[in-house]
Amino acid sequence: MNTSVKRNSALIASALTLGTFALATQAQLLEEVIVTAQKRAESAQDVPIAISAMSEEMIADTGVDNITQVLPLLPGVTGATAGIATNAWAIRGISTNDWSTGSEPSVAIYVDEAYIGRNTLATTAFFDLAGLEAIKGPQGTLFGRNAAAGAISLTTNKPANENSLKVGLGAGSEGQQQYNVIANGALNDDFAVRLAYRGTRFEGFWEEVANNEDAYRDEDAIRLSARWDISDSVQSILTLNYGEQESNMNGGYNPLLSTVEPGVEFPDKVARSTLDREKNETQGVNLRITWQLAGGMVLTSITDARNFDYSYQQDVDGSNADATIDSILASLFGQPAITGGLTLEFANPSVEGSTFSQELRLAGGSDSVDWFLGVNYFDEEVDETQLFNVIDTALGLGTIFFDRNINAGSNKALGAFGDVRWAVSDALALTAGGRWTRDKKDWCTEGYADLGFISVSTDGQLCDSQEWSDFSPRLIAEYRLSDDLMVYASASQGYKAGGFNPAAADFNSDFIGDSVAGFDPESNRSYELGLKSEFMDGRMRFNIAAYNSDYEDLQIATATIGGI
Repeated sequence: MNTSVKRNSALIASALTLGTFALATQAQLLEEVIVTAQKRAESAQDVPIAISAMSEEMIADTGVDNITQVLPLLPGVTGATAGIATNAWAIRGISTNDWSTGSEPSVAIYVDEAYIGRNTLATTAFFDLAGLEAIKGPQGTLFGRNAAAGAISLTTNKPANENSLKVGLGAGSEGQQQYNVIANGALNDDFAVRLAYRGTRFEGFWEEVANNEDAYRDEDAIRLSARWDISDSVQSILTLNYGEQESNMNGGYNPLLSTVEPGVEFPDKVARSTLDREKNETQGVNLRITWQLAGGMVLTSITDARNFDYSYQQDVDGSNADATIDSILASLFGQPAITGGLTLEFANPSVEGSTFSQELRLAGGSDSVDWFLGVNYFDEEVDETQLFNVIDTALGLGTIFFDRNINAGSNKALGAFGDVRWAVSDALALTAGGRWTRDKKDWCTEGYADLGFISVSTDGQLCDSQEWSDFSPRLIAEYRLSDDLMVYASASQGYKAGGFNPAAADFNSDFIGDSVAGFDPESNRSYELGLKSEFMDGRMRFNIAAYNSDYEDLQIATATIGGI
């Protein structure tokens, strides 16, 4: 169930960076990271936003291979995962703990400036990257979709005018293997293609002794892109991508109910009654066209379409102590035992979704003014089945109780946004922006419940439709005290659309679901003071930001009985 609460947070975040061996005889300057969060290339130190960025070289030096691993390296950003696609990415302490298809993430993910509506679609994108940007605080005027907490933007490498081939191989002591292939070819100065592949294998970290299976995680991702400079003023980049992932390491393990001996067998050996499984397959196409217009204006079109097919299965109790599970469950019904041995399983046997987005953006400027205007359309279709099974392992009866939700939803959103920066003087600049958004969601659910752990039975399919609209402004004042020292103050508002709970609600307490349970949009007003500075001739960098975020109707998923 999703509940609405109000949360207010205030914090000071800072980052201190020193050039490597800055005091050695050969001083080393800090790398300048170029970002495009404001739709123009500029140094991260010149942007009056709390932003953490990593270049291609920085990402390569860390050795990480997914978003969750890299986020802890960025101040104010955290990441956690319970499997391949069940990720919780947080900015300034705010994330989404509901992975159902009825809600949206508080941290928006963008790949090549295209909004990725589900984390499921983003997990196979982290390879052959030109850079990563984490923009903290409400976002709506800079990107094609709203984000209440912030945004993470991944930029992939584009085809270059060169012929090259790079092959990388890696291996670890616990069965890890990694394969990387990057091939770039240029037909001429106007046409080039790039092929990137990444494969990872993780096997044998531990053994699941009850089912005689080794732990494994396999991932393959491929991206093919083509750049065509149609004329001196028009460029197009077409990108096709495909990814697949499979693992049996998505569930947890319960040492309190372990049948293997801690310190002797565990953690090298674990025991669970049912096999954990997680599979994810993604496909996508992105077309970016830019036109250089008269007067220095640039028109950009970004068309993006993606789909995914995902499934999940987990031994909920994380053990094979089935007699104990039977006793615990039987006590809820006031009897000593049900069959003598039970295990609990949660599953998403089928989650399918598709997204389409179209963005048009016009940018221009003069000596003292930079501006851009944009419109964005987003369309998402999702279908999901959720199961909670009680399985007998003592008598061979199989599934004896189960709860089931069958959900189908659609989400259509239209937004118009813009931003203008006026350099009042060499030291002072003012920025103002705004975004108008309209969201329309349709949701249908059908449930069957023996126990009511995740659902409530319904008399057929229940459907509902909701619409919301919002205007989110942004104001910034920045003042440069010197070439290496800038202070800024900002006020902004974020918004995340409302949605629907995956299970129906039984408001009249007759054990039959009678309503689709929706929840309101989430909003965030944020105020920030910041300083960005460099010292020691570019060998030391010190940035600090103090912010206050006031959330209204914060969306949080909580577990209840009976889908209420």
